Amino acid sequence: MRPLLLSLLVLALACGDDDAPTDGGPDAETCTTDADCDDGVFCNGAEACVESRCVSRLACEDGESCDEASQTCRAVCVDADGDGSRDVACGGRDCDDDDPERFPGNLEVCDVDGFDEDCDPRTFGVRDLDSDGVPDQACCNGDVCGSDCDDARAGVNPLVPEVCNGIDDDCDGATDEGVLVTYWVDADRDGYGSDAADAEMRIACVRPEGFADRNDDCDDTTGGVNPGAVEVCDAEMRDEDCSGEADDVPGGCDCADGESRDCMLPGRCAGARQTCSAGRYGACTPGPVDETCNGMDDDCNGVIDDGLTVTCYLDADNDTYALFGAAPTEQCPGPERGEAGTCPIGFTVRPPSDPATSDCDDSAMMETLPEACFVDADADGFGVGAVMYRCACDEGFAPAGGDCCDADANAYPCPETPEGTPPCLPYYGTPNGCGSFDYDCDGVDEAEYPVRASCFESAGRCFLTNPGWVGFTMPECGQTTNLALFDCVRDGSGRCVPQEQGGHRYSCQ
Repeated sequence: MRPLLLSLLVLALACGDDDAPTDGGPDAETCTTDADCDDGVFCNGAEACVESRCVSRLACEDGESCDEASQTCRAVCVDADGDGSRDVACGGRDCDDDDPERFPGNLEVCDVDGFDEDCDPRTFGVRDLDSDGVPDQACCNGDVCGSDCDDARAGVNPLVPEVCNGIDDDCDGATDEGVLVTYWVDADRDGYGSDAADAEMRIACVRPEGFADRNDDCDDTTGGVNPGAVEVCDAEMRDEDCSGEADDVPGGCDCADGESRDCMLPGRCAGARQTCSAGRYGACTPGPVDETCNGMDDDCNGVIDDGLTVTCYLDADNDTYALFGAAPTEQCPGPERGEAGTCPIGFTVRPPSDPATSDCDDSAMMETLPEACFVDADADGFGVGAVMYRCACDEGFAPAGGDCCDADANAYPCPETPEGTPPCLPYYGTPNGCGSFDYDCDGVDEAEYPVRASCFESAGRCFLTNPGWVGFTMPECGQTTNLALFDCVRDGSGRCVPQEQGGHRYSCQ
C-alpha cells in the first residue's frame, strides 16, 4: 500500500511540473546521468538529466523537418523558382532554386559563360559546326569545355596530327611544332647552304627562294664548291668538295712531268684524263668547255648546270600561278617563253607565297586567283572563323565573315542597305540558335518583345509593312525575302492579318 501511494504522489508532482520531460521519457525522479534519460529516438531530441529530472529539447529548429532514418534535420521549403525541382538544401536536386533556367534535366546549351543549365558540372552544351566529331572549345560548363580550337575547320582538332601550314592543327596552343624545317642561305644556288656561323637562317614549312635545307657549304660564293662537288687538281688550290683540304684527290696532285691518269669524273666527263706539267696534274681533257644548262656537267667541275638554272614552281595549267605552298625547283630557262631568265612551260617564276594570290586550281587555267571564303553552316550568307581561300565560295561557305551565330540563319551582321530597303529584322521573341537574343550581331541582345506591324489590302492581295521601315512594303503575303517570311491570312471578317512569326504575333495597328 505504501509503495502505491508513493508512486501516485510522484506522478502527481510530475504532471504539475513545468520542467517535466517533454518526450514522455523515463521517470524524472530516477535519473542520475543523461544515459538514464535517453530513449533512443533522434527526433524526440537529446535527453539530459537535470537535477535528477529528465529534460529534452526538440532535435530540429522551427522551419525544419526531422528525418529519423538519417538522423538529420532538413529545411522545409518549396520549389521557389517554379521549375519543378526543389533546392538541394531541401533534399532536392536544384542547384539554384532562384533561377528557373537551372534545374536537373534541363537542356545544356553551348555558352562561353559556362552557365550550368542542367545542374551537372560534368556536362556542357555541344556545338560542332565543322562536323569533325569534336565539340567547340567555346562551349563550357564551368571549367569543363569542348576541345576544338577552330570549329570552322574540320581538319583542326586535338585528334589530327600537326602539319606544317601556319595553323595549330592539333589544338595544343602551338603552331607547326615539330614539323618546321630550318633553312640556310644559299647565295651561290648550288643546293648547299652556307656553313658560316653568322649565316642567315629561316624556319619555314616550304624552302624559301635562295635557301637550302643543309648548311655545309664551305664557299657559298662559288657554285662549284660544295660537299657534292668533285675535287680536282687546280692551280688555285681550291677545296672543291669542302673536305677541309685542297686538292686531296686520290693519288694526290703531285706528279712527274709527262705522267697522265684518269680524272675519275662522272657524266660526259667520264674517261677524261689529266697530264702532269711542272710537277702537278693539270686540267682534265676533253674540256673544260663552257657550261650550258642541259642537265650535264659541261665544264667538268663536278657541278651540273652550274649557276645557270632558274628557281621555278610547278604550274600545270600554265596560267603563271602556282598552288600556294608549291615547293621551289631549279629548272633551265625556257626559251619557248621568248624571254631570258624565265621558267620553261609547265613552271612559273612567280613565288606562291600568299594564299590570296596563288592558284586555287592548277588543273584549270580559267580558275586562277581564289576567293576569300568563310565557313557558313547556316547558309545565311555570313560565315565564321578564319578566312579560307577557295576557287568559289560554294555550298557551306560565304564570301563575308562576322556571323555571331552560325547555327541560326536568322542571326547575321546587319549590312548597310540602300534607302527604301529594310534593315535586319531587329526583334525576336525566342533566343537564337546560340542561346542569345543578338540577331543582328552587334553584341547586344535585342529586346524580347514583338514588332508591331501594320497590314493592308491592295488589288485583292494582303500586304504587310512596318512603320520603322520607311518607304518599304513587304511583298505579297507568303513570299520569302532575305529578311523574313510573313504568312498573312484573312480573318473571319475577311481582313488581312499577319500570322505568328519568331515566337510572337505581329499585330496590326
